[in-house]
Amino acid sequence: MKKSEAPLRFAVTEHAFIAEGWLPRKRLNELREALDKKTHKKINIDMEFGKEHAPVKLNHPKFMRPFRFFLDLYTIPEYGEIDPTFFLFLTFPIFFGFMLGDIGYGLLSMVIFLILKSKFPKAKALFNVLMISAAATILFGFVFGEFFGAENVLGHELPRLISRVHDFNQLLIVSIMEKFSWVLLQTGIAILFFVKEPKFAFYAGIAIVLVSVVMRYLAEGIIGIIELPALASNLLSYARLMAVGLASVSLALIINEMAFGLFRSGIAGILIGTIIIILGQGINFLLGILTPFLHSLRLHYVEFFGKFYKGGGQRYAPFGE
Repeated sequence: MKKSEAPLRFAVTEHAFIAEGWLPRKRLNELREALDKKTHKKINIDMEFGKEHAPVKLNHPKFMRPFRFFLDLYTIPEYGEIDPTFFLFLTFPIFFGFMLGDIGYGLLSMVIFLILKSKFPKAKALFNVLMISAAATILFGFVFGEFFGAENVLGHELPRLISRVHDFNQLLIVSIMEKFSWVLLQTGIAILFFVKEPKFAFYAGIAIVLVSVVMRYLAEGIIGIIELPALASNLLSYARLMAVGLASVSLALIINEMAFGLFRSGIAGILIGTIIIILGQGINFLLGILTPFLHSLRLHYVEFFGKFYKGGGQRYAPFGE
């Protein structure tokens, strides 16, 4: 198809022709040498350096490339715009792992994603992302001390840093801190509400809040002031990290309790309990994969990209490839 369109890219006269196109600047010398060799230096190259309408060539380390998948779903950055791939590489697995956060689910999902990756090579990037997220799930599983929702396995209590079931308030604080923006404003508000002594702390809190509001106005004008109420909604949006994880572990606990209760009531109870635990944990596992993926995606596309990312770039496509 590109070969058939080649004449449209050339301006031809009886004795000469002109071709135009984009090229990464670092490959300019390579192009000159190749054309000089082919034409015995009978060709002239004029270069114009500009950003307007320039296509975008994304260069990432190998370990980061799978996360381009999210830009392909959304839109790639314009030339000169911040490339958010690095941020996606850092935060998406953390969000996903924080929500699912279970050793058993993490190990199971790692195996499944590895199998699916071999079966569907065209979706390799997606499954690479999910495998990294599964590794984060295992890591947070050790943080929460959970194995398929259970905190006690074969009579042994799993070590943990924090319990999602019992340490509700601490978990909420951690999830909100994932969105720690506008630090100065939040510091002032925290002082106003939580620091009662000494008395001058109250006035210090007011001063900090006023300074932050003035800074917002100077930086972004009246729009910055109008957006101040959005702070609360943004923070609460990131509280979904805690809510999704808590819902998953609560459902797993209910399934385990039902099944283990039936295990004590004879052969029939063992059979029914086995069915319940397989079906229940299976459904919870599927929900545990789908829900964190969608919520992590939403937090990036809506809450994160909306603050700085425009996109709309055109991908660089070398002629002849």
